[in-house]
Amino acid sequence: DKSARDTRFKWAPQEGGPEKEVSVEQYMRERYSISLKYPELPCVLDKAGRAYPLECCEVTRAQRRAQLRDARDQADLIRGLASRTVLKPDVRLRRIMELRSALVANVKAAVASAFGLSIDAKPWRVEGRLVPGPQLEYGVNSAKCVDTKNDGQWKPPPGQAVRKAGVWRSGALLVMLPKGSLTTEVEGFKRRLQDALSAARIKAPAELPIVWMPVAMSQVEGVEGAMQQAVQEAKKKYEEVDPELLVVVLPDGAGTPLYDEVKRVGDSELGCATQCINPAKAGITRALRDEAAYTQYHSQLMLKINAKLGGHTNALFGSPKEWAPVLGGRPFMVLGVDVTRAPFTGGSGPSLSYAAVLGTHDSHAVQLLPPQLVAMAGPRDDMVYGMKEAVQCLLQEYQTVNMGQLPEALVVFRDGVSESQYDQLLATEFTAIKQACREVAGAIAGYNPPVTLIVVTKNHNVRFFPTKAEEALKNGNILPGTVVDKGVTDPQLFDFYLNSHAGILGTNRAPRYTVLINEIGFSSDSAQLFA
Repeated sequence: DKSARDTRFKWAPQEGGPEKEVSVEQYMRERYSISLKYPELPCVLDKAGRAYPLECCEVTRAQRRAQLRDARDQADLIRGLASRTVLKPDVRLRRIMELRSALVANVKAAVASAFGLSIDAKPWRVEGRLVPGPQLEYGVNSAKCVDTKNDGQWKPPPGQAVRKAGVWRSGALLVMLPKGSLTTEVEGFKRRLQDALSAARIKAPAELPIVWMPVAMSQVEGVEGAMQQAVQEAKKKYEEVDPELLVVVLPDGAGTPLYDEVKRVGDSELGCATQCINPAKAGITRALRDEAAYTQYHSQLMLKINAKLGGHTNALFGSPKEWAPVLGGRPFMVLGVDVTRAPFTGGSGPSLSYAAVLGTHDSHAVQLLPPQLVAMAGPRDDMVYGMKEAVQCLLQEYQTVNMGQLPEALVVFRDGVSESQYDQLLATEFTAIKQACREVAGAIAGYNPPVTLIVVTKNHNVRFFPTKAEEALKNGNILPGTVVDKGVTDPQLFDFYLNSHAGILGTNRAPRYTVLINEIGFSSDSAQLFA
């Protein structure tokens, strides 16, 4: 991690002569007459530990991408990058101002005036507004409302039931640890988990069977057999009912390969959900600081399990007529679309991309239908060429869940599209969505619901900084719910910037929302509130 200026070693300028200690920067200057432009950047180390300045290296094309060894390596990499590249808002603004002042100083007055140029070194001051945070409803009968305000975090009411409880009739607790001294701790974990589920009024299988199957940290071969045994124990305990979920306690220090294998077996081989447990964080192999820490951990675990069982924790308070009056109380579906590219491996063959299309089926846009995955081989243009089939499947699923009723409005959020692709997006994906509505099986003649298509862009270079400390979070970021729709937006488009989260590291990047098609008739205020 040391820079070329800080990395030092012993070197003899003349063969057989005396050695002296030099830095990599000094060595490159004296040995090769190269003055490094960026001596503060870290050096590249080879297997023998030799250091090379980053600016003197070239990346060979079409290399096989090296995978990270495990989750700990990834966490260490993120922390290392954060220490050098993630800047707090005040520091980032100061760096930007320093660079901008240097650029302004380099523009000569005579040259600037000849071209009619003028550059203001001060940041552009724009007007922003604050959209109120959503009000969330917990529980069903005697429901409680929580005002999330604009600080980006909130706590559910203590002891309150979830909005909808998932169905869990059969399951097992698979412990990949050696049986013996940890029996008491595992029993305590199971008891606290069942207490948390009971407090939230989630019906869980009584006395989950515990299956002990020690597996080494890197031994993925034994995972499938251990999970098969857990399934058999669950079916034996609960009258041959297939388990909906397995709780799997991983070994201490288990890495990504073991976790991935548990997920693969659960999703592909067994067809049941899995919830992995870190034994240290759960208080099994390491005691937590107090009982409150145990309660907090198991409460968070309960929320994850409930979501995997088909339930949900909360919903927007009130009816859609109150927080989305533009919909007029009509049943609607929210669609989310994104594309991820497979890594480039060289060659001239077609590249492979994967698209996911999600849709909601309830009146509060909380519950999701099974996602539709589309694999595409062809040009790397980020278009979803299987959009028609994906939307048709989601509409049919919506119809099944809602007793034959189809949505009367569609709101589509599309991620990962640049401005240069807007016309192509409308010609391919929007056209495919409309065609899917016309051709969906079981639709009434002339079914053509209005569609609003919104592109969400996160890959841009606009940053917003608060002008007053009282209008910012403790870390200096703008408040969640801050909207900017003047000054830096496109006068030809219906677009706005909305900061929807509280940033933990660095400076927030508020996503840009661009409404390309607005058949529903959202106004600026209603679109910002809905987003």
